[in-house]
Amino acid sequence: MKKSFILSGVVWLGALMLGTSCSTTSVFTYDCMVPADITLPVELACVGIINHAPDSLYDLSSRATQVMAQDVADAQYFNDVHLLDSVIVAPMTSQHVDDLARFLEVDFLASLDSLELTLLSSASRTKEGEYESKAHVNILAKMHLYLPGRDAPMATMLLQDTLNWYGYGVDEREAHDKLPTLGEIALECTNYVGEKYADKLVPHWTTVTRALFVSEAGELKEAAVNIHDDQWDKAKAKWEDTYKKTNSTKLKAYCAYDLAVYYEKESEIDKAIEWITISAKHFKEAKSHKATEDAAAYLVFLQNRKKELTLLDLQFAE
Repeated sequence: MKKSFILSGVVWLGALMLGTSCSTTSVFTYDCMVPADITLPVELACVGIINHAPDSLYDLSSRATQVMAQDVADAQYFNDVHLLDSVIVAPMTSQHVDDLARFLEVDFLASLDSLELTLLSSASRTKEGEYESKAHVNILAKMHLYLPGRDAPMATMLLQDTLNWYGYGVDEREAHDKLPTLGEIALECTNYVGEKYADKLVPHWTTVTRALFVSEAGELKEAAVNIHDDQWDKAKAKWEDTYKKTNSTKLKAYCAYDLAVYYEKESEIDKAIEWITISAKHFKEAKSHKATEDAAAYLVFLQNRKKELTLLDLQFAE
């Protein structure tokens, strides 16, 4: 299994007003790695991906397994990824699993066993008087992981979700024509299923959005300039210095919050938890109820992120 970096590039998105003249939040995004849904033994280094959804339309389930196989291979997490192109109709008995694993020369099988797409559509008038046409697809899929020599699946992975599309026009027909075609909808759904099932098997990247407190003048504004120039350590020093020097409870809360974001970005989660706890305390003292709630929610996220990093260490163990 191959090691990967936990963090990727940062994208600056600009500033949003918070509702007071003394502070704004600057929003940015960065990519972080999150663990697979399942932690597999290191011995399972080669996976075979098969299409065993005989009750679904062949093109849909086939496309989903192709996307899944490609995404799993691109992650470079397993030593080998093999896709069986033809649909498997026979029951997945222990003997059949053994035969397929031997044929593909893999340690285990990831089998898409069912895929159901239910399309519903509706049309209505909006408050502005135009027509809205809506198409939504209910997705229900099931994948099993099979180990040779076992009578029952090692794991069952369900996927249930809904994808929506909207079209607008001066009349119902025009609104309907703005929707994707059935073929385009089916393609997007099967791509989605394949991508989601790949994410269940391998650690993968996701984009997170964070807000930093800044102000119109002083150290927080200078720190925002540093971040814009990707000089995070300089920004950190300004937040720490301002936190020590200021007598403002709210400004202390802002600095502590920004320091929590910094340490999360550096994957130093314990320090991030320490600083967001301090921030929440100061927001509570300043009677900033909404900010206190936001800090509390961020604390929960960081606690969950700590668990994710522990899982990532396990999943990348040699």
